[in-house]
Amino acid sequence: MSRFDRRQKSRLRNIVIFLLGDDSDPLRQTKMLFALTATAFLSVSLLFNLISGVTAAPLNWVFSLLLPFNVWLWFLGRWRNKVNVTTNGILLSLSYIVLPSTWFFNAGSNGPSLIIFTIALTYSVGVYRAQDSILKLAMVGFVVMPVVLMVMEISYPDWIYPYGTRRDRLIDLFVTYAMCSVSLGVLLMGHTRRFIQELKRANSLADELRRNAEQDSLTKLLNHRTVLAQVERLRSTSNEFTLMLIDVDHFKQINDLYGHQEGDKVLVLLADLMTQHSEQISGYVGRLGGEEFLVVAEGNSIQMQTMDEELRKSLAAQTEVALKVTYSAGIAQWERPQSLDQVIRRADEAMYLAKAEGRDRTVVG
Repeated sequence: MSRFDRRQKSRLRNIVIFLLGDDSDPLRQTKMLFALTATAFLSVSLLFNLISGVTAAPLNWVFSLLLPFNVWLWFLGRWRNKVNVTTNGILLSLSYIVLPSTWFFNAGSNGPSLIIFTIALTYSVGVYRAQDSILKLAMVGFVVMPVVLMVMEISYPDWIYPYGTRRDRLIDLFVTYAMCSVSLGVLLMGHTRRFIQELKRANSLADELRRNAEQDSLTKLLNHRTVLAQVERLRSTSNEFTLMLIDVDHFKQINDLYGHQEGDKVLVLLADLMTQHSEQISGYVGRLGGEEFLVVAEGNSIQMQTMDEELRKSLAAQTEVALKVTYSAGIAQWERPQSLDQVIRRADEAMYLAKAEGRDRTVVG
């Protein structure tokens, strides 16, 4: 995308945000779009009626009085955060004022009122939840009102203001059809945009939940279950892989002397360094619990020993003399047909041997 395209897209987004509010709430934007589209429809209709003169003058008076009311409702929703007041007011004015007035002053069943009734009904169902009382009230207006109006037209045909000529009717229906098509397209695009935003949000939340389910909350390493699942996967797909169990030396003393927050910092530092160095051998790092970690990678134990040496150098360079952090580790190489428990037990035994020999060292099992 060129710089010009990005600038144009940014301007368009800023205009949308100004008119509809922050796009972090798709439903709110959809409701505001409904209110704004209804207001725009009313404005264009009023302008067309004044220029063409195909409708009765009382309808222009109704539109003229409702237009500032609609703008005020938009202002309440956009700048006073009263979105429900905005959409409720627009919906009720449409169903009980605008459309009945259009019916009487714009040729009744010969005019465009029925198609506008249908579009308003269809879209209001998409904006409102089924349990909203306002929707039920508006539904009565959108569904029952046309029936009532048709009965009144049959009983009292003189109440309906007819078109002056057949040409006036065709012009009005053509313009109304064009306006309804554009309005419906805009509203459907708003729904599509809302769906895409909601889908992105759902995918983002799903990814976050997946990460939380697989990661240790403190170190962001793989958690106990996930890292063992990776070991099991390697066991079924690889000919050989190597484990290294790591345990921070004297970690309880670190917590007792410096506090648990400092202890957490030590774990995070070690986790970051293990992640950095394990990437060189395409390994996985997980926290088994407490101060104990597991590194697993395909290949033999020599690669793991090399990584271990680099890790110790990095750890020594980043810890203070007053808080010198070391660890004991045990390495075990797996080969068929050993079980998962067997190779982990060998690494665990090697790690405890490293502790018994004075800590701050690695033993190959």
